[in-house]
Amino acid sequence: MNYQKSLILLIAVLTAAVPFLAKDKIVESKWTPMPVQIDGKNADWDLDVLEINTSEWVRYGFKNDATHLYCLFIFDESKTVSSINETGLTFWLNFEGKEKKVYGLKFFPHQVSGEELIKELEKEGQTVPEEKKKEFLASKAPFMLYGCEAVDKKEKVIPHPGKGIATFRTGVVPNKSGGKDRQGRPLRDLVYEFVIPVTLFVDPTTKTPFDAAKPFKIGFEWGGATADFVKAQAARLGDQGATARAGGANQSTENAGFGAPSAELASMRRNLPKKYDFWIDLKFAQNQ
Repeated sequence: MNYQKSLILLIAVLTAAVPFLAKDKIVESKWTPMPVQIDGKNADWDLDVLEINTSEWVRYGFKNDATHLYCLFIFDESKTVSSINETGLTFWLNFEGKEKKVYGLKFFPHQVSGEELIKELEKEGQTVPEEKKKEFLASKAPFMLYGCEAVDKKEKVIPHPGKGIATFRTGVVPNKSGGKDRQGRPLRDLVYEFVIPVTLFVDPTTKTPFDAAKPFKIGFEWGGATADFVKAQAARLGDQGATARAGGANQSTENAGFGAPSAELASMRRNLPKKYDFWIDLKFAQNQ
């Protein structure tokens, strides 16, 4: 099996692996008089009133003030194994009441050098003192940035005229059950906290204005196999096919040159990173 055939086969497998979409749910954001601290912890949230999506094993909730939306996602580490750190998490916004990708905000972590960090901070309008610059440049360890980009329905990055910075932080906290895994280790929850300026809710693709008094559709998408993962797996299949052809004397005529056996493909499919997504109707809270 050559590289191109392997790639086509993997794409077909990935398409078949996309899970069932969760049902719509109307969720009300809670008004907050104080900004939520975005630190990858859940200290600012009432965990007893979070929404639960059992099909994706995530608890989530929202708060807002007049200028920002805050979102908390808590993943049960023992039930959700995902490639979210490689793919990021995209918020899809639709103000026409449809579960349809039109405009999204893609959040993703990435490592940068000290020089790249300085450029990014200055691009965001921050002033970096000279002493801090020297510290960043002298560091050999990479720095983590928590970025956000506006994307269209094909996930192509697009410019956004709105001002303000959307960002997130992640953290790990003990699972509320207090249980342990098979190795006897305490169960953990993965925490993601997001903040989005209201100015970024204006859809730059349709120029649709945002009305905070009206509910709107919002979808969440994360995980799945990245392009690099697919290429690596396709290359591995191609290598296996070459090895099989080299040992063709031990193969039957109909199997010779057709690459990995079906058992290998089945195993590969089971181990593919899962893709998760679901939609809800979200309603902003109004100042009381």
